[in-house]
Amino acid sequence: MKKFRLPIIFLTLSLGISLAIYGTYHRYNDLRDTMEIQNSIFQLVELKSANTEWEFELNRIHTNNFPHFDEVNHAARKYEHEMAKFLRLSASIQGPLQTRAQTLLALSLDKKEKMKAYLSEIAVTRNSLKYLDTLLFTLHIQYKNDPKFIAFLTQAQYQLSMFIALNQNIVLKQHFTNFDCSQCSSRQSEIFETVNLHLEILRSKIALSNDAKNAFYNPEHSQLIAHLFDDLSQAYTQADSMHQTIQSQIITITLVLVITVIALLSFLYLVYRTIEGHRRAGITDPLTGLFNRKKLFDNLQVLMDSHEKSGKSLALLFIDLDGFKNVNDTHGHDIGDKLLQRISARFNQHIRKQDCIYRIGGDEFVILVKELENLDIAEAIAKEMLIKCSKPYKLDNIICDITLSIGISYFPDHTRTPIQLIRHADEAMYQAKSRGKNQIKIWQGAI
Repeated sequence: MKKFRLPIIFLTLSLGISLAIYGTYHRYNDLRDTMEIQNSIFQLVELKSANTEWEFELNRIHTNNFPHFDEVNHAARKYEHEMAKFLRLSASIQGPLQTRAQTLLALSLDKKEKMKAYLSEIAVTRNSLKYLDTLLFTLHIQYKNDPKFIAFLTQAQYQLSMFIALNQNIVLKQHFTNFDCSQCSSRQSEIFETVNLHLEILRSKIALSNDAKNAFYNPEHSQLIAHLFDDLSQAYTQADSMHQTIQSQIITITLVLVITVIALLSFLYLVYRTIEGHRRAGITDPLTGLFNRKKLFDNLQVLMDSHEKSGKSLALLFIDLDGFKNVNDTHGHDIGDKLLQRISARFNQHIRKQDCIYRIGGDEFVILVKELENLDIAEAIAKEMLIKCSKPYKLDNIICDITLSIGISYFPDHTRTPIQLIRHADEAMYQAKSRGKNQIKIWQGAI
């Protein structure tokens, strides 16, 4: 059952992460729908503002004697832009809003056509006003010495002023006198008929202009915008009731996701530590933490092959602790174990970074000194170890005197096989012991 436990835990945590991600995404989509409704409301405000500006510019043309059609066309284009933006933002909102939006679009297109008709009518009206005004001004100069005809021209000018005021929704008081042109010359009679004809034409044009203007200001358009506001407000109210809940759910799901990820990472770390612990348990010494005999044999052949390719030498230092058996027998194994730990730590302080140290027996250690271009380096390291590590150790108020006996063998000078390299260094170490201990001996042949 245990071999299935890790995959089950991993799958459970992975499923938790997947569900948390899906829940967060789903809740985020709900929140995004609420934001889309809100943005549509803001855009509808912009559309209403553009519509007001459009109507203002059109009304300004109507009341201005010298209209600028570019301004009303610019306002119309701005309205079209805001309308397109509103339709795009509200496209995903379900309900009656879509029908109203399409109706608003149709009314807006109709409104634009009516604007074109109105601008056409107002342009003709303005041209008629200018023509008649210029004609009356010229006739006043031409007949300034004819008081009777000047009276007719003054009355015609007053009628023109009434039409201009009427065009601006201003009604002036009417006071006419019938002008008798029976005594007029043929030229004056012709002018009389022309002026009256143009006045009548102007009256009809102003009536058509006002009709076109009234057709542009369609109350259904404004009512539809108001209905759209109501629809969006209702949709937003319904969505906003879920807004706070969605936010809290997103926070909760995100927290669950973070906790799940942390749990998964912690689980993977524990698995790694377990695997690494099992791996190291087979290659390290549990007491000192140094590599063991198995690791030495695993590494030695590999190092020999690499040194043979590089042409450099490899030294093996075989170390035995002089007097360690006496410490064990006298003070017990607890003190002996602590002594081994202290010596191992001191060994690690005095070897190079690229070198490796192994505990291969009770009080026996091996150091592999790598990449030697000069064999004297290995002997120098051995001498430093002898000086630094052959000192008294104080353990639980007990002084333990330990010295080292070190044997050295070289690859490839002494041998090309791992077993022989260890054996030669071991023989050299025994030679150092037999000659009084606490010294270094380089292998030179069998004892």
